[in-house]
Amino acid sequence: MDRKKLYRRRTAEEVTKRFAYTFDKATDYADSTDPSWQTADTTIDTARYAGRKSAEVLRTYSRKLRDKPLFEMKKPSEALSLPGRNRYEPEKMVSEAKKRQKQKIKREYAKKKAKKTAKKTAETGAKVVKETGKTVGKILKAFALFAVRHPLIAAILVFVVLLLLVILFSVSSCVMMIGGASGGGISTTYTAKDDDIYGAEADYKAKEADLSRKVYQAETLYPGYDEYRYEVCDMSHDPWCLTSALTVLYADFTRDQVQGTIEGMVDAQYTFSTEVETEVRYKTEECTGYELVEETDEDGNVIDSYYQPYTYYVEVPYDYNILIVKLKDNGIETAVKGLGFDSDKMEIYEHMNQTKGERAYLF
Repeated sequence: MDRKKLYRRRTAEEVTKRFAYTFDKATDYADSTDPSWQTADTTIDTARYAGRKSAEVLRTYSRKLRDKPLFEMKKPSEALSLPGRNRYEPEKMVSEAKKRQKQKIKREYAKKKAKKTAKKTAETGAKVVKETGKTVGKILKAFALFAVRHPLIAAILVFVVLLLLVILFSVSSCVMMIGGASGGGISTTYTAKDDDIYGAEADYKAKEADLSRKVYQAETLYPGYDEYRYEVCDMSHDPWCLTSALTVLYADFTRDQVQGTIEGMVDAQYTFSTEVETEVRYKTEECTGYELVEETDEDGNVIDSYYQPYTYYVEVPYDYNILIVKLKDNGIETAVKGLGFDSDKMEIYEHMNQTKGERAYLF
């Protein structure tokens, strides 16, 4: 039914109900046994009241019905039938979109791999043909002399050689097809959930924070030194490199699954060490000495003698111990190389970094 027609029909039904209620109310007043309600004025006033109320009801419900949806449902699940709900469930839609995205990346990578394999096979075939041509040239010279003497046998041999060449090129084509098919199952998109990717990134940062606290708490962890010196780098890493490496290593990884790998990567990226350096320094110390004092009379005779103290200063050597705290950043690429990727996995890793796993919104 047309929307406007349905709107007018519903409006008319609601107004009819309200008008009937108001009219019944006015009739009850008119039929009342109270003499004051039996006058003509009362009946007229009641009818006017009913008219005004009906107009108000019409205006009010017209606005309400105008803004009210034509189809109201108590629950969202009632909007669709069971097959419809199964088709448009949010989780299922996300899963299907993710699956289609994976298939698209697989096809693109398969094409790239097939081209590379085809090029390599063509080069190999050209080399084989070149070497074969040299050998065939020598054989043809000998064969020409043989054909002059034995023409029938020579014709048979030509047929056999042609058959062997057909077989050789057929085998090369099969090798190309097999190589192209072998590269179709590799994906270069992040397959882990967003929460697990963010969790792994947070755990990596937490390991870096623990290492930073260890550096700046060196005076507490290594007490007893005269001086502490710090040769410390800034701590940072590329989250895309981390996520790509974990994806290549585990594919659809979880946060708990990669804890050991994260710890090993942090240890490979950063090198923490301490070094003790001892210097010979000098300090001034106050010392006390005694000198003999003699008192004499006018004739020069000693009448009294005693030792009088005096102060002097000396430079004394001592060991000055310095603890040098070092933290070196080897780069997250060093940590990735430590995972032992072969050339194919390293190629996938680099491609993921370039495309950001087809999920550029992550970081």
